[in-house]
Amino acid sequence: MKELEEIFRNLTIGEYYELQKQAVAFDDNNIEEEMTKQASNYAQYHALLMIGKRELDTAMRELDRISAQLSQEYRKTAAKATAKAVEDYVFCHPDYVEQRRVMDDISFRYGLLKGLVKAIEQRKDMLQQCSANKREESKLYK
Repeated sequence: MKELEEIFRNLTIGEYYELQKQAVAFDDNNIEEEMTKQASNYAQYHALLMIGKRELDTAMRELDRISAQLSQEYRKTAAKATAKAVEDYVFCHPDYVEQRRVMDDISFRYGLLKGLVKAIEQRKDMLQQCSANKREESKLYK
């Protein structure tokens, strides 16, 4: 699990392209073996996706916590704190800005993984279609 967490935390767009190539590639001369590996591949990438979801949820909760803390902080110091003034204070505060950047980065990586999982789902359909085509082709040559 630690290895998957590390992969998620270090995922870049370049690594995404490499993972994407690996995730959808298959040997059409060995469809049966490719189909047997499909479930394992899906499970691995889905686990990565769930790690990303957990990281994103954690980052969102932290952003909410920072927002609430800063909101309370501002209301204590301002005599007439309007909702807009509180919001401006929170959104411009360096702690909020930094956590928002962290959350956006995690959200980006999570989105990449959602695409990978979707590609693997489509790969399954592709493998099934190739297998059906090969069966039909073999009937023609009998």
